[in-house]
Amino acid sequence: MGSKKNECQNKSGWKSEFSKGKLFFVIGLLVGVLIPAVIARLCVSELNFSDVSNIDLLDFFIAVSSSAILSLMVVFIVSKAYPDTKQLISFFAVMIFFILVLGYFVLVYLPKYQTALSILVTAVFLGLGWWIQTMTSTASSRKTHTLNIIVNTRLSSEYQENLRKSSHLFKIGRYMAKELAEWRDNPDREEYKNIKLGQELKDAINGTIFLLNYFEFLAQGIKYRDLDEELLKECFSGFLLNIERRGFFVIIEAQKTNPKNFEGIVYLSKRWNDKSILEEYRESPEKANLGIQFPPQKEMQKILKGEVVCFENKALSCSSDGEVASDENNRD
Repeated sequence: MGSKKNECQNKSGWKSEFSKGKLFFVIGLLVGVLIPAVIARLCVSELNFSDVSNIDLLDFFIAVSSSAILSLMVVFIVSKAYPDTKQLISFFAVMIFFILVLGYFVLVYLPKYQTALSILVTAVFLGLGWWIQTMTSTASSRKTHTLNIIVNTRLSSEYQENLRKSSHLFKIGRYMAKELAEWRDNPDREEYKNIKLGQELKDAINGTIFLLNYFEFLAQGIKYRDLDEELLKECFSGFLLNIERRGFFVIIEAQKTNPKNFEGIVYLSKRWNDKSILEEYRESPEKANLGIQFPPQKEMQKILKGEVVCFENKALSCSSDGEVASDENNRD
């Protein structure tokens, strides 16, 4: 993995479900309200205030505020220590708040139900502990599985070969010409009846399709929580941005046939890079800043006319053996 270290990028943390700033603001607001209430309650006790209803109301307010603060602190502490619990931690926070308020009522007004209360509290906290343990165990298994996929990617001769073929012609900053994507999707169109591709270009197209399908696989695994998103984002977020641009027109043509084709790549781009260039320029692709078209328009016109165009490897560029990957084998 050390030799591929440049593929993994150190990026800032994730957007969490519970915004730390907002959480601390709410806690601070409740503490700011609670302190005057406690001071007022102490003053009332010192003055032997006789209006019991108002004292009870003040005590109830203090109990509710304290319960809310404790519940929010549980949200912050548990979600920070166990990030995978964020999905349901709010539910347990509400349960804790309910138990604390209920405990106040039982202790003050219904002391004969203290035994039942203790059983309920024990059950809730046992459930919380079991749930945290289950979530962390699942997260650990997910990370192990994801790490195995990343390592296997580095060691996979098929992946490395397709990556090499794709990047050989479609280097960083280049994208596949629109005509190639249209021809691949519908080779029987009249304007492409004379098209002639060398093996080098066919390999580059097939390699690109392979990479697009690979990232589609990762996206679906993340979407259904079978793979660890954080680990994959650290390793592939930069490359995803490049591959989306490289296969921009391939994805557009594929989605004309079926809108669900490569939807995972769009999903990941929006999550990892805050936007998807494909979604942003779907209706006006000519305005998209994709980089440099390859093959250049001049060479592309020659290819469309059936002329032989040689690129970097003349032996392969001028050979037309082999076929471009079909839709059935390379689409999700």
